Amino acid sequence: MATTLPVEIVREVSDMTTWATTAAITDQASYEACSEALTALSRLRRTIQTHFTQVKRPITRAHKEVVALEKAELAKVKPAEKRLQKTVSAWLTTQDAILRSEQADAVRALVEGGTPVDVVVPTVTPVQGQQRRQRRRAKVTDMTALIAAVAAGTVGPEVLAPNLPVLNKLVQQHGDLFEVPGVEVELLTTVVSR
Repeated sequence: MATTLPVEIVREVSDMTTWATTAAITDQASYEACSEALTALSRLRRTIQTHFTQVKRPITRAHKEVVALEKAELAKVKPAEKRLQKTVSAWLTTQDAILRSEQADAVRALVEGGTPVDVVVPTVTPVQGQQRRQRRRAKVTDMTALIAAVAAGTVGPEVLAPNLPVLNKLVQQHGDLFEVPGVEVELLTTVVSR
C-alpha cells in the first residue's frame, strides 16, 4: 500500500487550502461558496483519514502486540516493586519518627530538668543506586474552612479550582434558568459539515 496520497487528492488539498486562505463572506453567494467549500474540505479530510488509517493499521496492530507483551512482563514485576517500596518507605518513616521523638524528649528533659540527655540517633546508610525523596503535599481536610480562608483573604482564590464538568452538566440540565454566582453561560457556535 502506498503511504503517500494519490496525486489528485494532493492537488485538491492544495487548491482548496489556497482558496480557503483568502475566502471571505460578504453576501449570500459568498456564504454559500464558503459553506460548500467547508463541506468539500470535510469530505477531503475524511478521505485523507481513511487513507492513512489503512496505512497505519498494520503498524497499529504490531504496536498493540508489543505493548501487550510489555504489560504482561511489567505485571510480574510491579507488585513486588511496589511492596518493597512501601516496606522501605515505612521503615524510613519509622526511623524519622524515632529520631523526632528522641529529639523532642531531649529538648523536654533539658527544659524541665536542665540536664542534657543523650539522643540516640538511628543511622540509616543509603543504599547505592537509591535515593530518598521526601515531598510535602496538601491534603484538604475541611473544605468549608478552606473556603472561609479564601473569603477572608488568607489565601488566594486559586486554591479553589472550579469543577467545570459539573458546572457544564448543570448548564445543560437547566439551560437558560442556570444561575450560579460567579459563573456565566457562554454560547459556543460550531459549524458541522457532513
